[in-house]
Amino acid sequence: MFEHDQDWGYGRKQSITQGVMMQDIPKGKMIYIDSSVWIIQKKYQLFPRDATHLSQMQSMNISDIVTTDSDFDKIREITVWNP
Repeated sequence: MFEHDQDWGYGRKQSITQGVMMQDIPKGKMIYIDSSVWIIQKKYQLFPRDATHLSQMQSMNISDIVTTDSDFDKIREITVWNP
């Protein structure tokens, strides 16, 4: 069992199924993930998904995020908007 299986309720099989379904999104766009995600993950102690979001924000010069995820609050370089 993966660590995230308990936290979010998704198992490996469900994750793979969701990934395959995403490929069928008509206007969907897959993003390129480089080593910056790993660097950001370690620097800010983020989960991989959060690090991916932050990496994409940085690559697109986006400094604001709307989220209820308090893990982003510790990142001084961005502004967090809590809905």
